[in-house]
Amino acid sequence: AARATQEILGEALERQIGNISASNHLPSNRKEELMDQLIRAEIQRTVWEAERRIKNTMYSATTFSLARLVKMPDRSQHLYITNVGDSRIYILRDGILLRVTQDDNLLTDALRSRRVTREEAVLVDQASDADALPSHLQVYFRNRNLINRSVGTLKGDTINVKRFVVLAGDRLVLASDGLTDQLKESVIKKYLLQAMDDRATERTLQTAADEMALRGTDPRAKPDDISVVVYTLDRTD
Repeated sequence: AARATQEILGEALERQIGNISASNHLPSNRKEELMDQLIRAEIQRTVWEAERRIKNTMYSATTFSLARLVKMPDRSQHLYITNVGDSRIYILRDGILLRVTQDDNLLTDALRSRRVTREEAVLVDQASDADALPSHLQVYFRNRNLINRSVGTLKGDTINVKRFVVLAGDRLVLASDGLTDQLKESVIKKYLLQAMDDRATERTLQTAADEMALRGTDPRAKPDDISVVVYTLDRTD
């Protein structure tokens, strides 16, 4: 999945974007329209190429979160994202941590079918343990690690691509569920606000989740892949 992402969304895509941006025959709004169509199509192609490769290996499936920063003709920065499973992407801006992906799991299904409200879904996701929740919500906490979609098992699924305008100073966080199932969003935000060095922040988050998993005493603890990438936009991006 990582190799497919680099091959499709790396230098090859950058050259195509550059060709559109440098065109002397297109107005700015048409350039942005063509770039948007290209990027969305290439992100979707990346997911399906990752799907094909994973099916041809010994591995059964993976969660997948993808983010691509693009500078538009007007010099604004746009973030394109997609995700499959429960790996997450966050944006921290002005001290507010916003989750911009949606998990593919039992809780999201319940939210879509209105079996739970948005407030209840947040309550479940950020609960300390199942016993702290009303009885009708406890099942969602206990099964929060069960996903219903992954790369390697897609069958004609729609790959939704979202686009956000991002600003200098925004911090992007891509994290596996091993991190977000253990650390509450308030804890993640605390570490993001404590240090501005991205690599140091990654190590701090990783260590906190590792220690929780090793202790195994916290109801949110789980032995799972724990990975995180933090990236802060500056004015040179």
